[in-house]
Amino acid sequence: GVGHPAQGGRRALRRDAAAGIPAAMRDLADVMQRCGFGKLHGPLFEKHVDEMAAQMKADQVHLLRAAAARRQAQCETIPGTFDEQVQQQRQLLQDAAGKGDLLARLRQRTRAFTAQARAELPDDADALIDEALMSSDPRALFEVASLHNTSPELLAKAGMRTSRSDGAALVLLACERGLDCSASSEFGDDMCIASAMCTEDLDTVVLNAAGAEGRTEEVQARLQWMRTMLDEVDRAR
Repeated sequence: GVGHPAQGGRRALRRDAAAGIPAAMRDLADVMQRCGFGKLHGPLFEKHVDEMAAQMKADQVHLLRAAAARRQAQCETIPGTFDEQVQQQRQLLQDAAGKGDLLARLRQRTRAFTAQARAELPDDADALIDEALMSSDPRALFEVASLHNTSPELLAKAGMRTSRSDGAALVLLACERGLDCSASSEFGDDMCIASAMCTEDLDTVVLNAAGAEGRTEEVQARLQWMRTMLDEVDRAR
C-alpha cells in the first residue's frame, strides 16, 4: 500500500503539483484534506491529542502519539491559512480532474458537499463509475464507496443497491484488492486521531459496524456479488 512519504517526498509532491502533474495535484489535495486544512498540527492539535490520551487505555497511548507524530510531520510542511488551503485544495482537485485523473474526478464528486458544488460537476457520473469499477486501482473502489455514502442513487445503474450494506461491501472490496487498510495506514491514522481507534484495521471496523447492526450476512452477500462482478471485469481486460 501507499506509505507515509518522508520530508523529501513531501517537497517533491509540492514541486510536482506546481508543475501541473495530475497525480501530484490530486495527492497534495488529499494531504490537505487529511491535515484538516492546517488544523492537524501545532499547539491546538497537540492539546487535542493530550486530551484523547488521558481518556484512552494506557497501553494504546503510544499508538495515538505515533499516529499524531506522523500526521504532524505530514501537515506542518503545508503553508497557508485554513481558508487558503480549502480554496487551494478545491482548485488542485479541479485541475487534476480537468486533466482526466480518475481519483481526482471521483473525489470531486465525493467532496461536493453543497448544492452549488454539485451543480458545477460534469454530467459524467455513469461513465465515471464504470471507469472506476473497470480500473484496477483499489483507491478508485474506495472512492466509489464514499460516493455510495453521499449519492447512492448514482450507483443504481451499476447494479448497486442504496442500502448501506453496499457501501460497506465496497470498502471491504477495496481492502481485499490491495488498498492498505491496516491500523498503520493513513486510514488507520485517521481513525486513531479522530476516534481513538488505534488498533483496528479499517476492514475490521467496517465488519464490526455491520455486525452491530445485524447486517453481517447481507454485507457478505453483497461483497460476494461485487467480487463476481469484478472477476468478470478482470476477465474482460
